[in-house]
Amino acid sequence: MDTPTLLWQYVHDGSDTAFEQIVRQHAGLVYSSAMRRTRRASLAEEVTQQVFCDLARKAKDLPSDVILSGWLYRHTGFTAAKLMRGEARRARREAKAAEMMMDVSNSTDRDAAWSRLAPHLEAAMDSLSAKDRQVILLRYFEERSLRRVGELMGITEEASRKRVQRALAKMRQSLCRRGIQTTASALAVTLSDRAVAEAPQGLVEQVLDRTAAMADTPVAMTSAAISSAKWALLGAFVAGFTIPAAWTSGTANENRAFNATPASFPADGSLVRRGRPKMPRPTLEEVLSAEGLEQWRLLVAFLPEAPVPDLEEIARSWGGYDWTPVPGAKWKLLLQRWLQLDPDGALELVARLDPNGYNHLQSVAYAAWAEGDYPTAVGVADTNPEAAQAMIAVIAKRDPAKAGDLLERYPGMRGIGEVVLKEMAKDRPQDAFAKALALPSSSRSRALAAVVRILAKADPEAALRQALEIPNPYDRDRAVHAMVSDMIAIDADRAAEFWQGLPRGINRRNLLHTLARARAGQDADAAINWASSLADVEERRTALSITLRRQVERGQADLLALLDEHGWYLVEPNRMDRIGNAGIGGGNLGEAARK
Repeated sequence: MDTPTLLWQYVHDGSDTAFEQIVRQHAGLVYSSAMRRTRRASLAEEVTQQVFCDLARKAKDLPSDVILSGWLYRHTGFTAAKLMRGEARRARREAKAAEMMMDVSNSTDRDAAWSRLAPHLEAAMDSLSAKDRQVILLRYFEERSLRRVGELMGITEEASRKRVQRALAKMRQSLCRRGIQTTASALAVTLSDRAVAEAPQGLVEQVLDRTAAMADTPVAMTSAAISSAKWALLGAFVAGFTIPAAWTSGTANENRAFNATPASFPADGSLVRRGRPKMPRPTLEEVLSAEGLEQWRLLVAFLPEAPVPDLEEIARSWGGYDWTPVPGAKWKLLLQRWLQLDPDGALELVARLDPNGYNHLQSVAYAAWAEGDYPTAVGVADTNPEAAQAMIAVIAKRDPAKAGDLLERYPGMRGIGEVVLKEMAKDRPQDAFAKALALPSSSRSRALAAVVRILAKADPEAALRQALEIPNPYDRDRAVHAMVSDMIAIDADRAAEFWQGLPRGINRRNLLHTLARARAGQDADAAINWASSLADVEERRTALSITLRRQVERGQADLLALLDEHGWYLVEPNRMDRIGNAGIGGGNLGEAARK
């Protein structure tokens, strides 16, 4: 019998037989996903039992058009994450390390490939949109035909085939960013063979026994007991709430507004400002009715004592996540408080607001968590690459050794290598450079650029020589550009000397634009003299066009007089940069001259 029919029978008729068939059909899917997330059979079994208990309790509230495998897979992720956070806390209390590695055989090439892929499979699945993830689950986890996938998704067979192909391609890209090289066809075969393993003998019976026992317990009593225990355990997280300095980012005006009123949350919940009296705690209605920076000011005073229901009301009033500076900073404040009280509820909120990772709300939540409750949050990073990526800046400052371990675990994740090796370069520059060169291509160029910028602070000449020896042209250009751009902002004359030594190419051309604008902003006459002295005619035309335009824009000279003095050839299109008639960076001298 098909899953939708079984679910309908269980919800409307209370059929234990229908629920048993649902468990038998999907136990392997849930257990395999839980195993990859927890890396321990005992924990995977516990997650499996909890997921089906939750299904038994929540089945009547599921939408009528729900595809059960998608709900079970997503709920397995939440349940496993919650369990792993509890395991991390228990490990710290007991002062012993918890090794969570899968027992994978390396007897064959296929087994070895699976052992490398398995730890990253859930992250690749989570990176998909809800629809793409669902077609993968139906096609490979449930082994449905393309025709049946199309029927369940409400699309044609051909459309389901294309969607499966696109989803596999996205998974492959996600895996490649983590250093796992594979093809879409190889991934499809691996998913069909290994994604769903047989649930351990006796687990289904344990699930059925547990759900049957739960059915005999009054729901109201269970909820009350859970609520009481939850508040008792989480009460310790309320105190010590502070605003991370990193949250005061934004536009120039917003930076001034935020930084002008540095604040902290004292134990009594009042706002303490330097040289100002304490601010009384506003009401929820006052917070909801305020806007912009005024709402930010009220939130700072309101949140330290706010319970979860008030946080839920604020989130509902805001609606979706807004990435712009002031609303984004307010969301960070809200999430940090929520993560203190109810981490699971906060992450579920993030999943609802940002199911496909748009606007990076999940990263915001993980970073806020690390700022507010570092020991609990950092325990998730070992098994969740997205969490590690979001928290790495906090971890690198507080625990460099842990940051190095995460780099070894996730070498292909963008941002991790850059942050970790930038910190290492301050003490061990050559070690950091060697490690950056060894990273996968997905993270190598950013890390090399960060390391070279640190090297250039101590010895610019040596840093440039080292950067020019980077084998990959893209990595080399990015590192050189980053280093010389920093130097332009500090000493444009010295940067010009470095620029003269660069080989011809797009990197030399782009740096010329930056250098010409910087010199023109410092001393227009000196910039014109420098530009006129350049030997290459195309570079001379580019530099002169930019520096002359800067003088005209500032009202320091007349364009026609400058062209009479330096040559009307500047209004013609530049073969390399098309400065003249086409314009670049506001140049367009030809059009301005005609007017």
